[in-house]
Amino acid sequence: MHSIADESLSLCQGGGGASCAACCGLYNLADPSFEGLSAILRRRADAFSDIAREAGAIARYTARIESLERQERPNEAFPHCPFMAFTTPEHDRVGCLLHPMAPGNNGTDYRDLSLYGSMACRLYICPAHQVLEARHKRLLTASAPDWYLYGLLIPEAALLKSFFAHVEAELGAALDPEAALACPACLESMAHLYDLKPLWPYRSRGASAGGGYVFSEAPDPKPIDYAALGVAPSPFDPIFRALCSEFASEQDLRVAENAIRSLILDLVRALSRA
Repeated sequence: MHSIADESLSLCQGGGGASCAACCGLYNLADPSFEGLSAILRRRADAFSDIAREAGAIARYTARIESLERQERPNEAFPHCPFMAFTTPEHDRVGCLLHPMAPGNNGTDYRDLSLYGSMACRLYICPAHQVLEARHKRLLTASAPDWYLYGLLIPEAALLKSFFAHVEAELGAALDPEAALACPACLESMAHLYDLKPLWPYRSRGASAGGGYVFSEAPDPKPIDYAALGVAPSPFDPIFRALCSEFASEQDLRVAENAIRSLILDLVRALSRA
């Protein structure tokens, strides 16, 4: 088993629907909706496609994009890089326009011109890549429904680690990602997992459904005041905190626990049959 970064399983560009730019601030916008982000990423790809690959032209691209887009950032401490865009003609993958493998760059790395600089872009590895086991990465990347839902979920290392720990404790064994990927019921359960962040009904007021600050030095999510509810901490506390949960009553908490438990058990039952 692997518990450190496995270069053969990229979470940034995992194939299919699995592409993520959350660490570049993709969702740190006033409107982080699928429709809003899709329009922005298409416009950026089109604007960048015909420019000369030299510093002056890239600077003019940046100024143009910043003049066309709202600059409000829900998390002011977390940048939003203007070089994120769709990198395929089908508009189904998000990535870096300055990356050497991006269309039109012919292997040249232009990331020195990014917000972070090329060194940070090359060396950064998200907490999920470091924390998740290789089998969990395989299942997540291969079952991703699209870039939008994948990018919302995959940076949530604590949520995913806790979720898979509960699944495998119920299963009594390590899950087999290849068996899961061949099982329609397993894929349906994984689709519900991807829906957690955008559809979670107990997200606290003011918390964004979009991805947040994903670096390892980020502050821990706000703790849940179980004492105020008169209950012991939930076994699903890491999941609830990652979802920015707020419960008005013990009943709300129990309903939320049942929802997470059902999601876990649905996947366990499907895996057992697979």
